[in-house]
Amino acid sequence: PSLALSSTSTSIPVNGTATVIATSSVVGAGPASTGAITYGIISFLGGASATIQANTGVITATASGQIVVAAFQASDANYTSASASITIDISAGQQVLSFGAASYTLLTNQTQTITATNNVGNGGAITYSITAGSGSATVNDITGQITGIAAGSVTLTAQAAATSNYNASSTSVLVTIYA
Repeated sequence: PSLALSSTSTSIPVNGTATVIATSSVVGAGPASTGAITYGIISFLGGASATIQANTGVITATASGQIVVAAFQASDANYTSASASITIDISAGQQVLSFGAASYTLLTNQTQTITATNNVGNGGAITYSITAGSGSATVNDITGQITGIAAGSVTLTAQAAATSNYNASSTSVLVTIYA
């Protein structure tokens, strides 16, 4: 038989999935091949990492780069084995930051640590900054410890740095400071 390989996507982000699909065809009027089709990753390029389900062709990307996926069709009583391959690009994924509350409050001269969480375990380092509003505060850019200086509101922003596997990301939250 002849084996053709396609994919639901030839470019997937880290933590994304795609499915490769093998199509077996016979030239001429012969019977269809009954050989089982399995899938495997035969090459990892540029630091790429991924897994594939051998029986379904579902790929899960875990690190950016490029992979080469192959489909193998076993021989049967009528045909020898066949194979085909396809290259899949794995791009940087999206890390999403979130704060534990929709907004925060504190008093002037009060200190509170407000941190963001990242939806990925190996995302970029998170740093913090304050955008002045009607109030005033300081923040430790590494720990997220904020101190109210003057009554009003400020915006606390968390920024996750880009990595080889994830794009940069940021989120903000309103902090109201009372006298």
